[in-house]
Amino acid sequence: MQRRRSSRLCRDEARAIALVTAQLELIGPEKIAILGGDCLVIAIDETGLETLKDKGQPFFGFGGCGFMVSDYEKLVDVAWGYMAKRFFADIKRPLHASDIQHSKDQIEALNHFFTKFEFFRVAAVMSAKATYTTEAGVVELLANALLLRILEIAKQTSCKGIALIFEENQRIEAQVISSLFGKSIKRGDEDISFECFLMPKAACFSALEAADYIAHTAGRAVRHRNESGKTNLPDFDKIFHGVDKRLISFMEITSAELRP
Repeated sequence: MQRRRSSRLCRDEARAIALVTAQLELIGPEKIAILGGDCLVIAIDETGLETLKDKGQPFFGFGGCGFMVSDYEKLVDVAWGYMAKRFFADIKRPLHASDIQHSKDQIEALNHFFTKFEFFRVAAVMSAKATYTTEAGVVELLANALLLRILEIAKQTSCKGIALIFEENQRIEAQVISSLFGKSIKRGDEDISFECFLMPKAACFSALEAADYIAHTAGRAVRHRNESGKTNLPDFDKIFHGVDKRLISFMEITSAELRP
């Protein structure tokens, strides 16, 4: 199975519409893509800097919010939209994890969202302390680690296809797409086709906003463990340990080496 080329959803036009027929319509300058109810969607955001030289964020990785299209409204869009309006009314959407002040009510609202709604969560992160002796760069390593995480959750579904929606990032998006080109996702003996899309944060796609928070939290947890030697942060535990383990797949890369 060959990965198809990515489709860009431009800043002025990009939007996602959940249709009453259990489909998701992605609108961009190149085309309109209609994803059926049996499609697994992973909205993906990155965290940190791929050079691993940012002292404030000495890590890099990806985090994703996943769902079957048929479940998008009830598991993600309605719940996230209500939370944003009710508890983050002073923040103009799109919501960014770095903008959240974490008042008691906001923490409780986020905890409720991430523990009561059973969508998929994936993340792959590495810190500046990681060692690697491969020819692959940091972006390629993490993109492929993320693909393995997605494979883990795809096994839990009967999806007929997979759509990866990355947040636009001109700095690394070409590396990400080229890293995934030609790769395959297999469920047993079955090939599952997947396609990549690029979407700006300005589209206010609920799943992409949730992915931002997942990625941000995963990065903070890796930094916390590497700096203190202690276990996970409370918000990381809510996201990755507060739901059925079949819904989550997380990896911190501590070393990578080239083997014969």
